[in-house]
Amino acid sequence: MGNMFTVFEMDRASSTYYNLIYYATASSTGPDTLTVRGDGNYPSIMATELQGLHTISSFETANGHSSVPSVSAFTPASGSFVLAFVEPLGPPISVSAGAGYTMAAVYAVSNACEYETVTGQTTSSFNLGASTDWEEVSLVLSQNQVNSANYLNLRLSLNTSTSSGAFTVSAIADEYNPLASPINVTAADSWLVTLNGLHGAPCWVDDWPVAFGIASGHFTASNVTSAKFLDLVNPSTTYSCPIYLGIFGSATTYLFQPMSDTATGYGCWANYQCVTEVASTGVGQSFWPAVTGYWNQGGTFTSFPKGTYTVLAEDEWGHSALAYFTIS
Repeated sequence: MGNMFTVFEMDRASSTYYNLIYYATASSTGPDTLTVRGDGNYPSIMATELQGLHTISSFETANGHSSVPSVSAFTPASGSFVLAFVEPLGPPISVSAGAGYTMAAVYAVSNACEYETVTGQTTSSFNLGASTDWEEVSLVLSQNQVNSANYLNLRLSLNTSTSSGAFTVSAIADEYNPLASPINVTAADSWLVTLNGLHGAPCWVDDWPVAFGIASGHFTASNVTSAKFLDLVNPSTTYSCPIYLGIFGSATTYLFQPMSDTATGYGCWANYQCVTEVASTGVGQSFWPAVTGYWNQGGTFTSFPKGTYTVLAEDEWGHSALAYFTIS
């Protein structure tokens, strides 16, 4: 991919070999080849790819002769991601991860890599099949915060069923952070479609970061803005809405936790404390039941008639997802 690697650390692993650590940030995706050039022999290369942005905040090295390689005890910041590499210097030998760690890969029979999110003191130990000479490097990586909504993953799940002649629809719109790093985003209010409080789930408010709606007909991304969305909420009913819904929806920024749909709001209404909530809305989940139709002006209910329907999920950063169901 044309990336240039930078030397981060070099240490003498034995009387013959050195350990060198290189790092690079991938500028694109796709197949890649690692090439090392220089004087001498290179008996092994171990490469690890991490999704999301990370900083190598510290490292420990060690070498010795035993069946349990480890570095000197150290205490990284709570929640740090620790990545350790070991290279037995003798004949091929079995290797497994130490206590609390997970084996990521074994290279060239004996060389190995393990990882763990560490809280407290650690030595990044390994277990070898027999005593031998070895060298080890343990890296402490801290997660960099990402400040772009483009990394968020808007998910839409749709389920339908028929029971006693009634066609039932469950739909959930969910905002997910797929990265191993937090994502901090500013509220944008850049909706693709303007929905109101009757179009989605009860108690949904238009400043909540995600929304969903159902429209009669088949619409695509090119014309969904012209769809007429159905009123799924009874306009004549008063709902006891949790106050945190409005508080969370009024946030000016959201911090999404790594690999999670949970976010903490900041900058909420005066005199109210922001909350941490799951950024999702929908019907057919634990809070609101599935729907079987829609409400007309005047408060009359109509079951879904035969035809094709479009389900829209959107977020306030302009992302959208579509799904469809047909009643025949």
